[in-house]
Amino acid sequence: MNPIDTHLSTFVNGEFGDLGYVAPEYAHTLVATPKGDVYSFGVVLLELVTGEEPTQVSNAPENFKGSLVDWITYLSNNSIIQDAVDKSLIGKDSDAELLQFM
Repeated sequence: MNPIDTHLSTFVNGEFGDLGYVAPEYAHTLVATPKGDVYSFGVVLLELVTGEEPTQVSNAPENFKGSLVDWITYLSNNSIIQDAVDKSLIGKDSDAELLQFM
């Protein structure tokens, strides 16, 4: 990002980043924004809460072919978002916060 105009979008010399962390609009525009950084950070948080990788979801049904974000969207749309939380995190006095995050 341009340090002088950080509120403006700037071209990022074709650097795509790691698949799964890059905001979807970056693939089309090749323009990095602070919103894209927020998206990437959100994916990292989803990894921590779900125990899943951003491009391969092991807890999803076998026929599911999307990303972690796609899977979370699917679960949210079907009101079963609690199924995404890593079972090792449940019951450790933070269930309400985990579900609030999700």
